[in-house]
Amino acid sequence: MVHAYLYLLRPIPLGVLAGRSILLPYWDSSRFLHLVQIMATYSDIEMKIIQWSEARRIIPNSTPETQLLKAVSEMGELADATIKKKRGQITDGVGDVMVCLINYCALQDINLVECMAWAYDEIKDRKGTLMPNGVFIKEYK
Repeated sequence: MVHAYLYLLRPIPLGVLAGRSILLPYWDSSRFLHLVQIMATYSDIEMKIIQWSEARRIIPNSTPETQLLKAVSEMGELADATIKKKRGQITDGVGDVMVCLINYCALQDINLVECMAWAYDEIKDRKGTLMPNGVFIKEYK
């Protein structure tokens, strides 16, 4: 397992540490300088979130529908933060959406990382270009 130590007052760009490990951006809402240790893989973080949710009885007492609606609500907050260009709130919003999706998947007995791998396998060979006007032009074989 790869661990990363991050100072929390400055944004840290998403980047590759080793193999499939990632460095996550993280900001402290209290704005004090802290040193923290963060697990560096999607699977590690997913498991920590599931354990956190189980300790609080979100899993199994919530439902997939409730977690999906919560994810949609968090997407609204993320959209608001995006419009206002509030980087810290954007980071928080993305994380909140991911927590809801992980809970949703756990309640459905599916793995979010496997879902991402499945989606990538579906799109990896697609060809095309996003035009400046926002229209994606597919290349056909």
